[in-house]
Amino acid sequence: MRKYNRLLYRFDHPRWAMGSGILLALSLPPLGLYPLAWVALVPLLVRWSYERPGWSLLREAYAAFLLTSSIMGFWVLFHEFTLTALLSGLGLLLLPLPFAVAVLAAGFIRARFGLGAGLLAFVSFLLTAEFLLMHGPFAVPWLLLGHTQADALPFNQIADLGGVGLLSLWVLLLNVVALLGIRTVVRPGLLPGPRSLAALTFVIVAMAPSAYGDWRRPEIARAGDRLEVAVVQPAVPSSQWADFTDGLRVERLARLSDEFLAPGGHPRTARAVAQEAGGRPDLLVWPESSLPIFDDAERQRRLYARLSVWSAQRGVPLLTGAITRYDSAPAPTAAPYEARATGSVTPYFNSALLFTPRTAPQQYDKVHPLPLVETIPFTRSSPLLRRLGPPAGGSPAYGTGRGPASFEVGSFRVGTVIGSETLHGDHVRRLAPDADLLVALVQNGWWGHSPGIAQHLRLSRLRAIEIRRALIVAADNGASSLILPDGTVKWSAGWMEEGLFRLRAPVLHTPTVYAAHGDWVGRGSGLLSGGLVLMWLGALVFFRPPVPQTARGKKRPMLVPA
Repeated sequence: MRKYNRLLYRFDHPRWAMGSGILLALSLPPLGLYPLAWVALVPLLVRWSYERPGWSLLREAYAAFLLTSSIMGFWVLFHEFTLTALLSGLGLLLLPLPFAVAVLAAGFIRARFGLGAGLLAFVSFLLTAEFLLMHGPFAVPWLLLGHTQADALPFNQIADLGGVGLLSLWVLLLNVVALLGIRTVVRPGLLPGPRSLAALTFVIVAMAPSAYGDWRRPEIARAGDRLEVAVVQPAVPSSQWADFTDGLRVERLARLSDEFLAPGGHPRTARAVAQEAGGRPDLLVWPESSLPIFDDAERQRRLYARLSVWSAQRGVPLLTGAITRYDSAPAPTAAPYEARATGSVTPYFNSALLFTPRTAPQQYDKVHPLPLVETIPFTRSSPLLRRLGPPAGGSPAYGTGRGPASFEVGSFRVGTVIGSETLHGDHVRRLAPDADLLVALVQNGWWGHSPGIAQHLRLSRLRAIEIRRALIVAADNGASSLILPDGTVKWSAGWMEEGLFRLRAPVLHTPTVYAAHGDWVGRGSGLLSGGLVLMWLGALVFFRPPVPQTARGKKRPMLVPA
């Protein structure tokens, strides 16, 4: 007995909790060593099982998740604008807080009701923390346990059942089963049966998503129609692209497009995809913030009119990112009264515009601007915060659109998202009923050639899986990509690779549970968490706490047989 307890006490140290943070960081993109996530939380769980709930446990849990946040997201400090980089660094410090509070709250449940109820609370509270990070006006759905499986194509196909929340639940279950398996190993006097049962349970839980993926992926591969999409990657240095008043960027994008669209034209690079395609493409795409913004509203309207004529002359619809003003935008999605009321504070919108040969321009305004990078909370009521706002198109912050929308392009529809919205699964899934194809307009050049480019692309793969639509990423400097409905990245442009790339995107209309019902895992965990909190409060008020079995001030071993 003492031998086994001494072995466990060696793990009863804060450094092992820090190990969980490092293992989680290694399992997340861009490194993507995803099997590590299956046991990454075990050191933290062992420490959580020993430590009394209080400031010490909160501090250790926060430090563990801060390690994950810092290793995964240090690249946000490389932003072109110093102030935005500093505010992004503040985000790195704030993101671990919900997870640390969840671990502490689960510790109180464990201390009052035992290890079994504590583990249930551990899973439920962490899923609830993720749900809060995925929803709301200031959501940052970035540091999620399910994101550790972004590269695990044999296992992450279950995302079409419950989104990234279901992947997080799966990862948590694997860690809990691993902890319970350790309990059967270190407790003396047990027969091999429980140990074998724990190992078998771990294998079954781990392999169940793989079996689902083996059944699902061949069905997804049978796509019928395909759309021809041409993507322009201008490869402009971020310092130059940051000048939102530079009208020459439109000339550059138009020139790159005309080299292919003109008679006898061809893609600029041999890396163009689907060379068997012929004729004009169904859609031409320019990246986020491609159009400049002028103070003169009339000059701005003339630019939009020129692009409408340009699209009509070439017979190709143009989908482009743009910084728009509420007083000159062709078709703002914000309500007119709201635009006028907020015009003095956030007159700009991060928008996507569609110019077609036969119809008026269509517009989508970004619904989820990135907190602390594209918007500052409460700028409408605080002049001080307004001055601290990031320089988004000369504005202290972007306004927000009213909701997701699909663009009608001839006989098909294109669901469009902008930048970080590819991390908002619940937002993207609302496009599924009307979208034949997903297009993401991205501006990753702000951070230079950092790991964030690969990280953003690989996390975006989950959106294609969740609603089973092909996703085309149009980026300024890299990496423009084609992602298939099963999450496979079929093609990706290189960093600072200039050119027009022609892609053939499969059209698939397979319904998914997640597209129909959204984040049911997060909602269910929120209800369960509320019930556990009420149960704890009731026990605290109406029942006396149990008498400790050991002397006061001494630790009670977690894994002593009952």
